[in-house]
Parts: sequence; structure tokens; C-alpha cells
Amino acid sequence: MAGTRMGLRDIYFAKLIKDDEAGATYDKPVKIGKAIEASISPNTNSETLNADDGPSEIETAFGGVEVEIGVDQLSHDIQALLLGHTVNADGVLEKKDTDLAP
Repeated sequence: MAGTRMGLRDIYFAKLIKDDEAGATYDKPVKIGKAIEASISPNTNSETLNADDGPSEIETAFGGVEVEIGVDQLSHDIQALLLGHTVNADGVLEKKDTDLAP
């Protein structure tokens, strides 16, 4: 639709604490930063079954979604929360190859 404008503001995330049969529990939401842009790309795989010299059935499987978010600044504390890094007592972001994003 030409001329349509979508807004993007107040991007928050919350760390997943628990996810089981009883439901999901999240930590307190934290604002990432001022939003600049976002893109969402669904991943799908399709397979075609051919029969009688032509396509007979098409199967499509959903493979997840890739989300890219652009913000004006990403503080060391937010980077540590998102990517599993640590911030030392001097406020320096420490990255290790063994860090795991939550």
C-alpha cells in the first residue's frame, strides 16, 4: 500500500526464565534503545512432488523467523544481557568465546 507508514518505538526484550508444560516465565522487560529500523524475514522450505508429468503436491515447512533491529545505541549492560557477555566492576564489556546468548 503506497504511502503507508508504520511506526517503530519502545523496543523491549525480556529474558526467558522458564518454559515448560505449565507455561513460560520471563524476567522483567528491559528497553533496548531508541528504535531506528527493523526487518522481519520468515524462512520457509518448499518441496514439490511431481506425478503424471507435473506438480502434484507442494509441501511448505516453516523454518523460523529472522529479525534484525537497528537502535541508536546499545549500552554495555544491554549487550551483556542480550549476548551473554559480562560487564566488569570498571564498566568494561568482557566478551568470551564461551559466552552463550540466553
